[in-house]
Amino acid sequence: MEGTNALNSKLAFLQTAIHKIAVESPTVAATLGAERDLLLQSLDADLNMSAKELRQLRQETCGACGNLMTPGWSSSVIQLKQLTKGKIRRKKLQVKKSSVKEMVHCCLRCNRKTTLPLDYRPPKHTRKPVLRETGSVPSTIGVVVPVMETPEIKNSAPKTASTSSKQRAKARKGGLQAMLAQSKVQASSKPGLGLDLMDFMQ
Repeated sequence: MEGTNALNSKLAFLQTAIHKIAVESPTVAATLGAERDLLLQSLDADLNMSAKELRQLRQETCGACGNLMTPGWSSSVIQLKQLTKGKIRRKKLQVKKSSVKEMVHCCLRCNRKTTLPLDYRPPKHTRKPVLRETGSVPSTIGVVVPVMETPEIKNSAPKTASTSSKQRAKARKGGLQAMLAQSKVQASSKPGLGLDLMDFMQ
């Protein structure tokens, strides 16, 4: 346990020193980086780290000269897309496999190229199946729905108009008859010669 703590302290000291003097003394920083890389190679079993964590530590410095790998300043990064063996033999095996993406780190001090595979990440924008709630909307596929015939609405406006006109004519006729009867009663009740206009017209 004490040896592991001492090793981690030494690696942390070398890493801090490399970052501090990388700009002012790049040659000294590269020497410290090479020493750190050799230490990681020889004592990787005592660090209790996974292969991914160890690879990330070694990516910080060049494996040849120890130069601090800073993209855009002391190194360049190129992304490659290589075909897998299964995809090369696709015509024979009829099997499609996803391509492997790799990052190529090129040291601008010694021009060494280090190829590292990228970790596969599933796409974020994946379509999820839409689950429909049962019993919410009944399905009408394949179901014959009977069509109800709506009763025809007959136009009763002409009948209503003719009926009202007949009623008005009947009322007028009754009114005229009542007026004639009243006039006859009045004429018979008045005293006089009993002559009427019809008597003079004869």
